[in-house]
Amino acid sequence: MMVLHHCDRPGCVEPTHLYLGTAKDNYAAMRERGRAVGNASPSTVAACDEALERIDREMCRLRKRWDWMLKRRALLTRS
Repeated sequence: MMVLHHCDRPGCVEPTHLYLGTAKDNYAAMRERGRAVGNASPSTVAACDEALERIDREMCRLRKRWDWMLKRRALLTRS
């Protein structure tokens, strides 16, 4: 048995919001509240995809800049 929480607010200390349950009960509550792995809402998935695309674009830009800097340095050290 474990102590579970009804309202899902980390700062809540209200004793009436606590109840006893099993790990299975806890997982069922997670799924009902949309917190279980693989249970993300479409808007959350879209936001993550958009963020990853921004990161990829920025990494590409930085790689090009880095390549340019290395080539420039190689040219300068040859002189």
